Amino acid sequence: MKMDWRKAGNTTVDAGVYEVVVKAWKPDTSRNKNPVIRFTYEIVGPSGNPNVNRTLVDSITLTDAAAWRLAWFVGSTGIVLESLAEMDSESEEFHRVLETCVGRKLWITTVIDSYEGIQRNKITDYAKSDDQEETEITEEVPDFIKRRG
Repeated sequence: MKMDWRKAGNTTVDAGVYEVVVKAWKPDTSRNKNPVIRFTYEIVGPSGNPNVNRTLVDSITLTDAAAWRLAWFVGSTGIVLESLAEMDSESEEFHRVLETCVGRKLWITTVIDSYEGIQRNKITDYAKSDDQEETEITEEVPDFIKRRG
């Protein structure tokens, strides 16, 4: 084990604007039983910020009413939304879009929120990073992969 004294106590970062890299995503279920995608970010900027290298987690609900937020997030990673076809959230194509977000940068705004008496960070804004070019996802998923599911 490596002890990181800075991260051991407080699990929130100061409210503010951070440049982050998407480190991972995973499907999950919220406390109210809605399907969600949990994204893990690593703070990479702004340079000199004491929270650089800290980790944040963001949950985006997979409901028709919240689809706009997922599209906002994906577009903010620099993926051209106009190149994406309509797809089911359990499809290989959908997972490939989320996998393409991994390693991409974006800016987020976070506030400190309290949920059931526990302080946590809540992401309130996404914006594109000028440090990376946009990308289009145009490659079709091969039929043999589609048949796997």
